[in-house]
Amino acid sequence: MSHKPTHLLLIPQATWGHVRSCLQIGISLLHLAPNCYLTFLCYSSASPRVHEELSRQHHLTSEKKSRIRTVDIIGEVGEEDDPLRPGLKLRVGFEDVLKGLMKGEKGEEWGYPNLIIYDDYQLWPYSLPKVVRELTDHLNQPYIPCLYLAPVPTSPMMRMTASAEHGGHWDGIMKRYEDARAEGLSINDAGIKALRNAQGKLITPPDLPPMYDYEYYPQNVCMPFPISLLYKWPAMFAARDDSDGYMTFGISELEGWSEGQLKKSLKIPLYPVGPHLDIEIWQANNPKVRTSYTSDERRVVKFLDGMQKEYGSRSACFVSFGSLMWPSTRPELLECLVETLIEAEPPLPFLFAAASALASWPDHLIKKVEESGRGMIVKWAPQLTVLQHESIHFFLTHCGSGSTVEAIQAEIPIVAWPFTGDQVLWAAQLTQMSHCGVRLHQVNSGMKGLQLASGGIVTEDPEDIKREMREAFTAVRGDQWTEMRDEIRKLGTILKDSVERGAARKAREQIVEKYLS
Repeated sequence: MSHKPTHLLLIPQATWGHVRSCLQIGISLLHLAPNCYLTFLCYSSASPRVHEELSRQHHLTSEKKSRIRTVDIIGEVGEEDDPLRPGLKLRVGFEDVLKGLMKGEKGEEWGYPNLIIYDDYQLWPYSLPKVVRELTDHLNQPYIPCLYLAPVPTSPMMRMTASAEHGGHWDGIMKRYEDARAEGLSINDAGIKALRNAQGKLITPPDLPPMYDYEYYPQNVCMPFPISLLYKWPAMFAARDDSDGYMTFGISELEGWSEGQLKKSLKIPLYPVGPHLDIEIWQANNPKVRTSYTSDERRVVKFLDGMQKEYGSRSACFVSFGSLMWPSTRPELLECLVETLIEAEPPLPFLFAAASALASWPDHLIKKVEESGRGMIVKWAPQLTVLQHESIHFFLTHCGSGSTVEAIQAEIPIVAWPFTGDQVLWAAQLTQMSHCGVRLHQVNSGMKGLQLASGGIVTEDPEDIKREMREAFTAVRGDQWTEMRDEIRKLGTILKDSVERGAARKAREQIVEKYLS
């Protein structure tokens, strides 16, 4: 049976975790659509890493690789948008590229695009599907269906974007912001208040542990509020409603209730396609087989090798808050963490990757780490390789979706320090539902004196913060570690089964059947 050629256009957000996730979902759809061509639009700054990522896809045949290409989006020569605040220049660049694709100027053999999948976290200040409609009408071409991709589980997207009637929390955010400004609050404080929408209400969804509403935003106070994004959220909602479908990295087998609530709120189909588990890429990054490293990567691996030789296997901690998160307005949290790591007994060597643009290290803290002989601070670390290194005992993580899935693949227990959004719900899933690690609560910001649904009160006292850290490190380094690892393996099996043969696989097949066959 022959298949007509189809063409998928992917538009990711600019941060690497989202770029990589978007690329992976595109490749997974390519496997299911034998005659599909894939065009990947990205910032020119991300293009080299995309090509490097593609070069590591050893399981892709040369024929499949020939059906993948990247196209850079640049609005003005030599000038790009801020990755988190894309605006007019990006729109102009996108429109130019799309016009070329429609007219066949960028490779006629690829054909007219059949489907656009775009990352909702791009937070365009306009509805992308509306832009597509305007362009296709102007060029007298058929409309291209657009799927709105949220590269996170379904439950946080339900919590953030569903209607208030169905459990959503962002519904009415602009009015709350305007009311807070009218009360005299600063722009930053009004934004935080509008986002948190804290009323002291205990929320008890069937597929998550009970939490008070203020617990869903444990670190927003410790970072500058991105007020420009607040004005783009209405456009995000408009884009969602204008789209032809809504994709998440959800696992139906774990998120049945949240999925049902989001479906009730949406006017478009929901496709929970699950996270992409690229076993070949994972195995290729294992330090036991990997031979090619940059100088910075080799420095990291050499440090971990040295710590393993000195302190033994499963002796070290990997710390990372991802590419965006950082407790910038509460530097004492960083002090508490570093002091606790250095003072730990038996010794706890650690690698700290601080990739956020907000990351700042006082000189005395850097000196303390260097003099300890136990720690290394780097701007970026090869996370897939680090998590598979035999020195790593646990992962102190913000619980971003990419990092969490990688921890599950590595079967490494976690200490959770979530900041916002999907991170909070991943932390709850892993530490309270699946018992794969320990959650830190005393690091929470803006919650002094407030009750935790799991018990206890947040004090924001440095001694309580360090005490909780010590207790968490002791727990995850003790006899519970084996039990935690068994539980994270079970969770990994659920994810793998869903992606390979379960609900996530079915959702991908539905997309292919409807748009790419």
